[in-house]
Amino acid sequence: MTPLSDLSLSTLFLLFLMLFLLIGNSPAMHRWLDRITRMARREGGTKAEKEPEEKPMGRSDRLKGFEAILFQQLALAGVKGLSPASLADALHFDRPAVEEALASLENQGMIERGGLLGRRFHLSPEGRERAVQEGIIPQTRTGDIA
Repeated sequence: MTPLSDLSLSTLFLLFLMLFLLIGNSPAMHRWLDRITRMARREGGTKAEKEPEEKPMGRSDRLKGFEAILFQQLALAGVKGLSPASLADALHFDRPAVEEALASLENQGMIERGGLLGRRFHLSPEGRERAVQEGIIPQTRTGDIA
């Protein structure tokens, strides 16, 4: 009986290993998990409507500048999005300022978090619409061209 129990245990281990690798390497699975996470956030109402805290004038103006620059970078990055670390490195900003600006943009509904395995940000539908209006990204046409 020992060989049969060892065989079933090894078979279960191989099935677990194959499932683990499939989930870890499957982009479709990641997109599906992202979609479920986004739906759960929308249903849960994680965005709390609260009054923005007043900050010193210089800090607020600088943050608005950071927001505009980060918004443009995220618009150019596309659907893949960027992490706070990559934004801070590429733009030579300090990371706390980048994270504060990203939080502000997220509270405004301009960007969304993406992915379960990392902290990547990309434009929300409202943010994409604003980026098209501002001319940061080109508008795509649908339908017949007459």
